[in-house]
Amino acid sequence: MNNCDVATDLLALRRTLAWEGYDLGEFFHASTDQQAVRDKVFEVIRKRDFTIQATIMEKSKARAQVKESKPRFYQYGYFFHFKYGVSPNLGSDSEALVTTASLGTRRERIAFEASVSDVMNQSVCMPVPVAKHRTSV
Repeated sequence: MNNCDVATDLLALRRTLAWEGYDLGEFFHASTDQQAVRDKVFEVIRKRDFTIQATIMEKSKARAQVKESKPRFYQYGYFFHFKYGVSPNLGSDSEALVTTASLGTRRERIAFEASVSDVMNQSVCMPVPVAKHRTSV
C-alpha cells in the first residue's frame, strides 16, 4: 500500500463492530475471528489499492543451520523476500514500516522483530538506500 488509510478504515470498522456487540480480541485475525467479522474486514481491505508479496518456505527442505531456531529460519526468508521482493520497489525517499506477525511467545516475537530489523539493515540499502525504516511487533 502506498499509504496507511486502510488503518483508519479498520479502526472505524473495529469501533462499529464493538458497538454492534461482536466478540473481538486484541486485533483482527483471519484464522480466529468469526466469519462475519472476517467478511467485513476483507470488504474494507478490498476497497483499497494494494499488492501482496509472499515468500513460501518449507522447513523440511532447509539446511540444518537455517532451521536451528524459528527466528533463524524466518530470518532467511525475510532476507530473500526483502532483497528481491521489497527493496527493488523502494526509492531513496521511501519510508518502510515492517510489522512482524503476532506469532509465538513474547520472546519469539522479540526475536522475530530483531531478525526483521537485521534484514532491513542489510537489504534496504540494495539497490538504493531507503530514507527511513522501522520494525515493530
